[in-house]
Amino acid sequence: MPQLTMPITHHNRRSTRRTVLLFASVTLPVAIAIGLAGCASGPKRAADQLREGVDRESIAIRLTEDADRARLAGNTDKAIELYREALDYSARFPDTWNNLGLLHLEQGDEAKAINAFVQAGILDPTDPRPPANAGIVYSRIGREAEARRFYQDALKIEPSYLPALRGGLRSAHLLNENEYEDLERVKRALLIENDPQWREFFERQRYLIESRLRAASDKRKLRTPEPSPG
Repeated sequence: MPQLTMPITHHNRRSTRRTVLLFASVTLPVAIAIGLAGCASGPKRAADQLREGVDRESIAIRLTEDADRARLAGNTDKAIELYREALDYSARFPDTWNNLGLLHLEQGDEAKAINAFVQAGILDPTDPRPPANAGIVYSRIGREAEARRFYQDALKIEPSYLPALRGGLRSAHLLNENEYEDLERVKRALLIENDPQWREFFERQRYLIESRLRAASDKRKLRTPEPSPG
């Protein structure tokens, strides 16, 4: 089975464009896409700004930018502290939750990472990446049933979202829970997948699911008695 790789995203506050970076593996370290903007301030400046009447959301944005820089500088603990402080000022920004989740996952705190990704997904229900990120965490700790549910949530948002197709079909295979809906997902994945290993996996899954569905259909036919004449 090929390695599960998924994009983890950072939302650029200065535009609606999203930057994407590959999530190395369910079992490998997490990478974070960070956008740079703003000024180096920190808690003291944020407190001064609040006294001066600057709105809380502006402070949250600046603290998040400070956290981004701390992360790039390799100061994970400081970045987490700043993301949390930003959320104290305003918990409305999904990118802040998402990046906090990435850092928690980087530190091996899966429970906090999942919570952050769930919050990001609630705040931006049009983005398939937060639920896919949560699915990654559950896959990482071997809880494929929960992972499958999050991948399915991502696919409800964007049916052709390849990372969720990969994760969802992988989870379904591990759980031995392939359904007719998964056959449609395999076909969709094969239309957009370029990686040879994943294509081989999807082709194998298509064969297995089709065989299983045919066997189930034949079994139903055997159980259905032919109507007697007259």
